[in-house]
Formats: sequence, structure tokens, C-alpha cells
Amino acid sequence: MSDTDFLLMPVLSDYFQTQAGRRRMEAFLARNSTLVPGSFDELVNRNREHIVNLTTDFPYSVHGRIGDLVGSRAYPIGNWRDSLAGLGWGNYPFDLNCGPAAPLLHWPQPRDGNLKEGYPYVPFPGPSHLGNKPRGARRLFEVTITPEETEASLARYVDRANLSSSLLYGAGALNSTFTLSEGWNSPNQTIGRNGNSTFYALSIDAKEWVEDGRRIISSVNVLNSDLSFVLAYDTVASSPNQIRATVEAMQPYPRGLLTNVGMVVANAAYDPNTTNIDVFSNRAYHGAVAWSWQQALMAAGLSKQLASCSSWGPAREGESSWFNQQFCQDSALVESLKQAETRLWDSIAGSESVLYTEVWSPVFNATTNKFDIGDLGAISPEGTEGNAFQLWSYAFLGLVDPRTGRPVAAGFVPPSAL
Repeated sequence: MSDTDFLLMPVLSDYFQTQAGRRRMEAFLARNSTLVPGSFDELVNRNREHIVNLTTDFPYSVHGRIGDLVGSRAYPIGNWRDSLAGLGWGNYPFDLNCGPAAPLLHWPQPRDGNLKEGYPYVPFPGPSHLGNKPRGARRLFEVTITPEETEASLARYVDRANLSSSLLYGAGALNSTFTLSEGWNSPNQTIGRNGNSTFYALSIDAKEWVEDGRRIISSVNVLNSDLSFVLAYDTVASSPNQIRATVEAMQPYPRGLLTNVGMVVANAAYDPNTTNIDVFSNRAYHGAVAWSWQQALMAAGLSKQLASCSSWGPAREGESSWFNQQFCQDSALVESLKQAETRLWDSIAGSESVLYTEVWSPVFNATTNKFDIGDLGAISPEGTEGNAFQLWSYAFLGLVDPRTGRPVAAGFVPPSAL
């Protein structure tokens, strides 16, 4: 898949900055592959060149051509949502163009033609000539929705998805979770309640046109979890708009992505193409269902962003403001992000019984006005797999619950019990 091409180098970068990674780096890179000719050093360099070649054509500003984005490969589709339907039949996925690509484009040029001199990964002291591309691409995926459009879309969605309008008030299905964050009293914590809201489209298709002097881009306006790639992997300082989009996505479903039994990876409530309500239902493999590793990636991304604020400060001599997080200057926004993190972990804790499985389906229970954990393999009309054994489902073994400070592997307990 194309997304693994993009993910390889940032993963190696992080590993080679650890004590174990530094110790093993030289021997690892010197090894020869048993599958294709070349050493790992040569193959990783080839991967780097491949990614840079894919992204070279995209201009630095939002005025770039759609065709210059990184498109999906021919079937099988090319990113983790490995089906055409999983991307809403869009040609250009958000994660490929706005997520893991960013740090790769800042990778230092090796001095001797191999990557050994490039490790450990140290960003350029400022955006490189490629550094604005992911951010410029990100603007193409931005979707703005007014409060009026929001409420009309949600009313339509709960009816068609057989949900209850009670989910749209207060904390919805997150009521009575371990620790209800206090953000519900703040209007800027809820999509559509404080002016226009912005989220990022799941994908973009190949169509664009000019209407009344405005450039119109055809996108799949499905709220999705792939912002987690940006939060976890992007080395460019996060913009306040990006953090606000994160806060709003971490709202109770169907206003956002969070149910009481996990975070769904797609929510078609705001898409004017109403056929996508069925395409991305809780019976679809990449629809309104929860994936363990996507929850873990989102949790890791939020932790990284909040940790960056603890070391934020004015640029030192010889250091670019590229290292600084603009959003950290906004204390209210930082607090909103902390509350969003708490909501996410409240949602994650509700999925404890299936946390190390692949994917499950939140099924609405009209009696409790909450969601039960459903077996996707059993309710999917295609009979898709629901609990394949996959290594990425164990990502939580490396995470700590920020509400309690306990490793996830130790199990969840209510913070009030500590």
C-alpha cells in the first residue's frame, strides 16, 4: 500500500533516535535484503527518492493543481482504507497527501550518498523548499460548514442512520463515562455551535471547476480519523486551525467521531452526498466502525501535540520558529485540546473488551441511548472479517492512559478510584 511507503522513514527515524536503535542502526542498514537486491541502506534510500519524486510536482501554495497530488494506486487501492468505497471513490486520500509525507520531505540529504549520515533524523532548521507542500495540500482538503448546515445535516443523518436526536445534546453517548470533561459548557467545543466549523475531507476526486470566480474542488466530505497521521507524524508546527479541527472531531458521535465504545473512523453526517451515509455505515469495513490502531494513533498524536506545548518558547538564536507551536500561545485552545484528549480516552476505555482486536461496530441501543459493541463480521452484508489477528491492533501496549498515568496494558480504572 502507498501509505506504507510514506510511513517507513518516520518510523525508522524515531527508532534510530532510541538507545537501542542507535546501537543497532549500522548493522541493520548494512544487511542485505532476502527479497530484492540491495542492502537495507540502499532500499531505504530508494524509498526516500520514491516519496520525493511523488511529491515534487505539487506547488507550495493552495493554488496547485489537483492532478499534482499523490493519487492512489490501481486496485488494490493504496492506503489503509483499502477499497474504493473506503475512500468514497476519491482519487487522492487525505493521509497520503497531508500526513506522513511531511516529515519525509524534511529528511536531511546524506553527505556520503547513504542514509547512515542522515540518522538520527534531525529536521532542517526551517522549512525546506518542499516543506510547505503538505500544508498547501492540506488546504485543498479543508471543508467549512455553517451552523445551519451542521444542524440540518445532523437531523438528516440521525434519521437515516436510525439513531436518536438525543445523541446531539450534552455529551450524547459519552454521558456517564469515567471522566466527563468540562468542555461541553463551552460553545467552541462543539461542531457548528460557534460559527463555521472546519474539518478535512476523506479524499478528493479528480474534478475541479470555477464557479462565480471561485475555485470548486470536488471532495468526499466525510469526517474521518486520518487527521491522526498529521498529529502523530507531521514535523511542521501545527496550525491553530488544525488543532481546532481536532478538537471538533473529538466530539460525541454523530457530531464527531467518539462513541462510548470507541472512536469511529468515518462519519458521513456532513457530506451533501447523502448516498455516503449508507456507504460509510456501521456495516461497512471502513465506515462508522472503530479500529483499534486508529484509536491508538489518534491518542499518540494528541499526546505528542500537547507535549510540544510544554517545551514551547520563543525561537532561540539560530533556531527557526518552525520548531514552535503557534497554537500553544492560545491557552483556551490548549485546554480544549486537553479536554478532547480526555474525551478520546473515555471513548477508548469503553472499548476495553475488544481493544486488541482489529475492528468492531458500534451498534446503537435505543433503550440506553448508547452504543453496544457489535461484531462487524456478523452484521456486514459482505461478511467481512471482523477480528483478524494483526500486529497493529497491539499498539496500545506502548501507550499510557493520561487520565490515570497507568499503562494501558494494566487495564482501565476510573480515575476517581485512584
